[in-house]
Amino acid sequence: MTSFSPVTDDDLFSGETFVESNFPLLEGSISIARGDNYPEYLKKIPYSNFTADPWSYYHRQCTSFVAFRLLEANGFKDVRNYGNASDWARNAKSRGYIVNKTPALGSVAWWDSNAGDASSYGHVAWVSGINGNYVEVEEYNYWVKGPGMYNKRMVPISSISGFIHFKDISQTVSLNKNAQTLTVGSSFTLTATVTPTNASNKAVKWHSTNPKVATVTNGKVTAVATGQTDIVVTTLAGGQTAKARITVQAKASGTKSQIGKVTPVYRLYNPGIKRHLYTHSLEEVTTLGTRGWISEGPIFSTIGSGTPVYRLYSPLLKEHLYTTNKKENDILATRGWKAEGIAWYSSGSKPIYRLYHSGLNIHLYSPDKNEVNVLVTRGWVNENVSFYAK
Repeated sequence: MTSFSPVTDDDLFSGETFVESNFPLLEGSISIARGDNYPEYLKKIPYSNFTADPWSYYHRQCTSFVAFRLLEANGFKDVRNYGNASDWARNAKSRGYIVNKTPALGSVAWWDSNAGDASSYGHVAWVSGINGNYVEVEEYNYWVKGPGMYNKRMVPISSISGFIHFKDISQTVSLNKNAQTLTVGSSFTLTATVTPTNASNKAVKWHSTNPKVATVTNGKVTAVATGQTDIVVTTLAGGQTAKARITVQAKASGTKSQIGKVTPVYRLYNPGIKRHLYTHSLEEVTTLGTRGWISEGPIFSTIGSGTPVYRLYSPLLKEHLYTTNKKENDILATRGWKAEGIAWYSSGSKPIYRLYHSGLNIHLYSPDKNEVNVLVTRGWVNENVSFYAK
């Protein structure tokens, strides 16, 4: 606004936020208001001096403040030469920026020269908050605080001519982890980060998509039963979400009396799907023997302690994968693989090699270096030692 109407003492508002027609401030509102951080050297220059600011506008005008705020808060640099406030929407459109009736944090509220409370030069303000059908704006040179002064107020969206979207500021929420594997009864804490960092309402709510697998209270996740669930965090202001995939595995089956006990691991082969499977469970060997799997006998042995070897299954590939890499286990659990828990433990001096065949899209595990060398000549890639056995 490049001109102003005289004000009286009755027109001045001493509260922090001027709310037109007493519009309520709701609990779910979003605000990233920064306060009067307009450069001090410009604030000290008398309003009537009409001094040019570094951005091509007269100091302490609405246009000068919005240009400064776009630079300082939005990181937007194309702020020069938009003219009087009434010209901003037209000039913004000519430069390819969107102007519409939908507000966004960091957008510019624009009143044309016919707006009810604007002068013949129109008015612009910076959108610092969204609250249902109202927006919170920060501005300079609005009549309620006097000429060339800072103001913050709530305004009905319907009373604004439009919103200019130069480089909006989005409110987001993120989590410190997007996947985690737990054992039944264990717990860990997820941390939610809401941006912008100066958002006034950073409140979030948590929920588990399957509380029978894991529950969540204020970010603390507790594993209840084997399976998978998503822990979802949602901002109360704006409804932005983020989630983490939680895989819950059974506790290690080994007891204190089994630590150090040698257990054979059997390799089975299914000629129908051309897949191998490895297990130390004789019960599983017997059951799968009735379903087309052929036992190739025990190929190595493990003991009940050491580094966990995780077993995963892909229903799409009909493939089992074994890994000591917990990060690999957690990531694959978010990509269609079912984490089946700890298969056994890596311990001992015998290397177990992992091979991969890209044509068949399968892995094979072998303690036999000669077998490894032969398979490499048949299109298999030696991925080196996967774990160790007794």
